[in-house]
Amino acid sequence: MQHVLTLPRGAEVISELNKYAIQYSLGSAWVNGLGGASDVILGFYDIKTKQYIWKQYNEALEIVNITGNLSWVDGKPHWHMHAVLSDKTMKTYGGHVKVIRVGLACELLISPLEQKFTRIPDEKTGLKLLSPVYS
Repeated sequence: MQHVLTLPRGAEVISELNKYAIQYSLGSAWVNGLGGASDVILGFYDIKTKQYIWKQYNEALEIVNITGNLSWVDGKPHWHMHAVLSDKTMKTYGGHVKVIRVGLACELLISPLEQKFTRIPDEKTGLKLLSPVYS
């Protein structure tokens, strides 16, 4: 069964999703959403350096789309999120979400998955990649 989570102004999206995953014992899930943001940190992963390049935005932005998935790393929820945002001139920004604070409201559709996932280190990319957990 899918869940709808509405976040109020000032809430930090990933922190709230972590609480939700624990409260509802989600093993894994996919999330999509939209809304408004105020403070955002987005990243681009540089495969050459194996590090993220981060950029902070401290302005009112529309969350055109936010999407991601839930896995568990070291017994804690881990949401891998990407977002596309637009400013008042309709210019868009996108990338990996480090922080996204709700500016107006944020509406999320959470779709739990049957199988639980974790993340395992991948030497080629330097990332922790999604991996199913087999009981």
